[in-house]
Amino acid sequence: VKAADPSFDETGFLDGAQQAYRMFYDALNTQDEAVLKQLLAPRLEKRFLLNIKQLQQQGQRQRFKVAEIK
Repeated sequence: VKAADPSFDETGFLDGAQQAYRMFYDALNTQDEAVLKQLLAPRLEKRFLLNIKQLQQQGQRQRFKVAEIK
């Protein structure tokens, strides 16, 4: 990427990717539909929201824990 765009900031890109990753899993854990809508493409958003609603109807919920990002 750096060859195509000399101003590419690898550290900034990786930091942003880690933040988005954490935001995604935090939104799943809290079932924050607004955040999921911001982070996911429409097809994925529909699938995740449907899954959340199905689990809610069954009295269940998923929990995710990010152990480490390298």
